[in-house]
Amino acid sequence: MAIIYSYPLKTTPLGKDLLVLTDSAVKSRNATRSLTIDDLASYIVGNYPGSPINGSGTFNTIPLWTPDGKTLGDSNINQDANGDIAVGVNLIVVDDLSVQGEIDVDNIITVNGSGDSVFNSTVTFNNNISIYGDAVFEGEANFQSSVTDQTSSPGTAGQVLSSTGTNVEWVDAAEGTVLGSGTSPFLPYWLDSKTLGDSPIAWFPTNTPMPKLSIDTNVSITGITTFLDDITVSEALLAPDNTTPGSHTPGTPGQVLTSTGTNVEWVDRSTYTTVIGNGDASDFNNQLLSQTDSPLAIKFGPGISTPDVTITSGGVIRFNTVGTYFLNLTASLGKPNNQGIAVLNSRFYNKTDVEQFGPTQEFAAKFADETPIERSIIIPVDTAPFELEYQLGVNSNSNYNNGAGLLSANGEPSGWSQTASASLLILKLTT
Repeated sequence: MAIIYSYPLKTTPLGKDLLVLTDSAVKSRNATRSLTIDDLASYIVGNYPGSPINGSGTFNTIPLWTPDGKTLGDSNINQDANGDIAVGVNLIVVDDLSVQGEIDVDNIITVNGSGDSVFNSTVTFNNNISIYGDAVFEGEANFQSSVTDQTSSPGTAGQVLSSTGTNVEWVDAAEGTVLGSGTSPFLPYWLDSKTLGDSPIAWFPTNTPMPKLSIDTNVSITGITTFLDDITVSEALLAPDNTTPGSHTPGTPGQVLTSTGTNVEWVDRSTYTTVIGNGDASDFNNQLLSQTDSPLAIKFGPGISTPDVTITSGGVIRFNTVGTYFLNLTASLGKPNNQGIAVLNSRFYNKTDVEQFGPTQEFAAKFADETPIERSIIIPVDTAPFELEYQLGVNSNSNYNNGAGLLSANGEPSGWSQTASASLLILKLTT
């Protein structure tokens, strides 16, 4: 066979180009034939016995070489009109496999190899999964059903998964193993010998203005208890009953909790308690007005102080704590010169709010005549500290008022204590 090119010369024949050839089986002058290259190729592949490629196949089936190495037949891989490829036998991947979408497996998937198999995203197995090597969970493992051990047992409630050395099995919890669960912020307590649950005691460390301990049940305290801050009792506070030894009661309305020295008990409330140590403060000097219309603050000695009340040497009465106070004042009025009668006025003066407290009282003082006076008053103190003075004053309309005031008496019998020019007794009433 010879290829005859037509003019002009072509170096690359096309499929439609003609070939001129001689049929060796025909010994005549008509043995020369012409074929296109496409016809010749189709003949060689499909009919020529000596062709290097032959065979047949099924539509949409990817071809496969048969054992003779030059005949094509059907493989087990199909590609449908949508482009999906179906593999009808096991698929073995000998190198890396990268899948950009999902993998749906309707049967068994087996991963073999000497290296690790890593799943970097969510993997869902809708049926059994068998792992024959080590399995490492670097994230959360969420079991929606039972977990079985080497005997395929899911165990019983309260059992723990224990290692046998070569496998695992469900076993009863050993002594010392703690089970249970709880709720914040409750403190735990033992439900039985090895199970914890919520107690009625709750701790609130971030409570404002300070942490709080809440106990939602009855509380029995058998030892010494120190409360460093407020304690709120929403129900009854029980204490020993002073009339029934050994019993504990919430007391009766109006009773107060008091110490017995070794315990506490409910007792009836007292009418008052004394604030000042010995009950009074006194001054023994003359305290005279030097000019009219200028009040004189009465002094009560060098001054004394308690946690509730302070009396300064200058005569300021300072209430340091809130409460209700009873004041009793006694004084001796007089006039050291012999010029007429002085008309004196007295009042309690509120130094905190700069105003008079209570009414004014008027007294007459004359030469060589001492006039005792006494005043009692209840002082409600709602805000501490609160300051008062007891003041004397005279009116400028009288020419005889100057020089009057409080006198220190000196006519007591021998051995008697001196009469004070001014004395003050303060009692704080209980609430």
